[in-house]
Amino acid sequence: SLAATLAATVASSLAASTISAAAVAAAVAAAVTTAQAAAVASSIAATMSATAQSAAPEPTTRSSEYFAIAHSSAITTAAIDEVFERRALRLPVMVSVTITDASGRTLSGQTTEAFYNSIRHAQPFSVGINCALGGRAMRPYIEELARIAECHVSCYPNAGLPNAFGGYDESPADMAAVLQEFSQAGLVNLVGGCCGSTPPHIRAIAAAVRDIPTRQPVAVTPALRLSGLEPLLA
Repeated sequence: SLAATLAATVASSLAASTISAAAVAAAVAAAVTTAQAAAVASSIAATMSATAQSAAPEPTTRSSEYFAIAHSSAITTAAIDEVFERRALRLPVMVSVTITDASGRTLSGQTTEAFYNSIRHAQPFSVGINCALGGRAMRPYIEELARIAECHVSCYPNAGLPNAFGGYDESPADMAAVLQEFSQAGLVNLVGGCCGSTPPHIRAIAAAVRDIPTRQPVAVTPALRLSGLEPLLA
């Protein structure tokens, strides 16, 4: 299988030091979808364990590099659950993602709904979108999250897109007006600011949304919901 092949490649490459862990991580990220990530990580862990019995001990820095391979929404939420189980407690989990450009996809290539499908099993307190786009350009993706999320929805946009000098041009009033629209439309529960926002931006946003009723999480029809780069409803 793809998972077993990748696992064997990662294990042998790291043990033999023929390729850097960073290069392997990049190859894995490019080769697998989120739906495959759990199987890949499981196989890698098993193969690495077997390889370690016949190979010289790895430096501690190599271990930290290796675990960068498991950077996907599915693996991250699984790791969080493992920590909760080990410590016999559960804390609220707030998940946020960046939509990189007008393609409407995350940095790993997922659509908004596919991303949500890949983390909803973690039962997050909130899920949202932050950073890359200004608030107005975020609206279609916030609308999609608001339609499907059984938890609270957050929105932390930049103060517009960066200008030619790397600055951000949206004023506190501009940014507050956008997030007020989102709140009035019943799309969000938590709002704030990311790049380019300042204390005056946050004060203006808080004042603009203070008396608006928050969005109510939706109840969805039970179904099998899967995701790779695209969502799949079975």
